[in-house]
Amino acid sequence: MIKKIVLVAVFFIFNNANSQNKIIDTTKYKIVYNLIYQQDSTNIASKREEKMLLLVGENYSLFQSENSRFNDSLVNYYTQSTKLDEQTALNTMLSVKKKSRFNFKIRKSPNTMLAFDKIFSDKFIYKDEEKLNWKILNETKQINNYLCQKATTHFGGRDYVAWFTSKIPINDGPYKFRGLPGLIIKIQDTKKQYVFELLSLKKYNSSFSFDVKGIQMVTKKAYFKAYNDFKNNFIEQLEQRGITFDKSNANQVNQSIRKRRNNEIEID
Repeated sequence: MIKKIVLVAVFFIFNNANSQNKIIDTTKYKIVYNLIYQQDSTNIASKREEKMLLLVGENYSLFQSENSRFNDSLVNYYTQSTKLDEQTALNTMLSVKKKSRFNFKIRKSPNTMLAFDKIFSDKFIYKDEEKLNWKILNETKQINNYLCQKATTHFGGRDYVAWFTSKIPINDGPYKFRGLPGLIIKIQDTKKQYVFELLSLKKYNSSFSFDVKGIQMVTKKAYFKAYNDFKNNFIEQLEQRGITFDKSNANQVNQSIRKRRNNEIEID
């Protein structure tokens, strides 16, 4: 029920937005990674998988969940359709939308990185100016038919091991990882709680956009404060938005949300 309420809010936000302030780029490559992630840091059985998408354009790249991108396309299509009334469009979207654990989008250019995320109907953008300090090692191995070289770094409170190939001259990778002399084929933190691995790469003649209209520009610190407030006070956050909830099991719901989200990819 909560997911339905949130999607209704998102539908009306999109329905009332226009297409101005969009950053549009021509897509050159479509790269798909498989992400294995551990939701609960105390429970290895809480590992899940999701496909993640990196679109590499002429000037920018865009990274997000494959299912999240599909859902964005659904919203755009049905809110712009003149053949369906709002309720019918909403019901149709609810019936075909795909489940995604990740709402974020990351837009990278040579000089800047912008991260977009939403908490309920609140949308945020922040600049991430943290520079990755890579250590490139001599060790190599074959991964997915690519000869890869090893590199290590520290980011977001985790130590990472990456494998990249200079045979693909794209200095990018999944999530916020980039800056190696070639495409990152695989990267994982040393506890193996977040593991990205290349599934496919193909040339792709299309385009993608990044709409910044009506989105709050905040600091990274402010965004994570808002996110932690949501995670730690889920029921209160619902009530602040006018959504009523049965308080008889409020503590149980709050504890469940915190447990399922106690192991984010960035932990500091």
